[in-house]
Amino acid sequence: MGNQRVLLLQHVQINPPGLVGEVLRQHQVPYDIVQVASEHLPDLTPYNAIVSFGGTQHVYEENESRYRYLREEELLLRHAVEQQIPILGICLGSQILAHAFGGNVHPQPPIEIGFLRVHLSEKGQHDPLFQGFQDYEQAFQWHEDIFDPPPGATVLASHSSGKHHVFKIGFPCLWFATSC
Repeated sequence: MGNQRVLLLQHVQINPPGLVGEVLRQHQVPYDIVQVASEHLPDLTPYNAIVSFGGTQHVYEENESRYRYLREEELLLRHAVEQQIPILGICLGSQILAHAFGGNVHPQPPIEIGFLRVHLSEKGQHDPLFQGFQDYEQAFQWHEDIFDPPPGATVLASHSSGKHHVFKIGFPCLWFATSC
């Protein structure tokens, strides 16, 4: 796959790259894992894509001394968008992306844990990202927070309760996905 390299941003040790790492290995795409809470964020020059994973942190607590690195990650991701580097945000990663572009992230009572149907919007059904998918997917959810999509975002999938799960923003191949 040429000179591709992917940056994986891990927020907690118990949430490793998992299936994403397996797919990258299968396709022989090299990647680097950065432990966001304890390592410096790298220069983006060698990277062709970024995946920001989930975690137990809350975006709205980024100004507390223990989570200041979330603000640094927001700035890195905004810079990546300016460089047109595709980003996939999963769970906390999606909340960081939404917040970086003006979306409101807030607690979601009650906490959702379990398998829920995530339905593709009409735009999601026609989006190349979901080519070959049916109009919904059964997905395991475990999250305490939810976000409002940032201004200019296109919602691609939502839960039947109206909670947003997948959105895209930016140039045509920049995807921000959400939820656990």
